Amino acid sequence: MHIPPFDSIRDYVAALAERKLLIRFANVNQDSFEGTAILYRLVKKHGLRMAPAVMFETILANGRSYPGPVLANLQGPALAESLLLGLETTHTDPV
Repeated sequence: MHIPPFDSIRDYVAALAERKLLIRFANVNQDSFEGTAILYRLVKKHGLRMAPAVMFETILANGRSYPGPVLANLQGPALAESLLLGLETTHTDPV
């Protein structure tokens, strides 16, 4: 039986952040620039398998503020698969 390397999603997100595989955005204004567009830009800049995971801490939509966090692309970085399997990785900082 395989025991998962993380006890919670918070532990996994912390591991992504430690390895610089996560970008945090304090405020995202969906009315001006959608969070999806941010992800498209990251994929364009880093490539599909190296785009970092994203955390939106607060989202503004329709003039209303919604506290997060909202997480996206958690398994996007190629190295995320290794982390989820409990394997250590070495890499060049994609961000």
